[in-house]
Amino acid sequence: MPRSFGFNDVQGLIDGMQGLINGIQGLINGVQGLMVLNPYE
Repeated sequence: MPRSFGFNDVQGLIDGMQGLINGIQGLINGVQGLMVLNPYE
């Protein structure tokens, strides 16, 4: 019998979204770091 959508499912979804946001922010930070190292290249 399948269990209902529970708190653990919500927590996992939130953790996944936070991980995705952190990954995007890390990517942006990496690009900005490269632009700082090579501003005109």
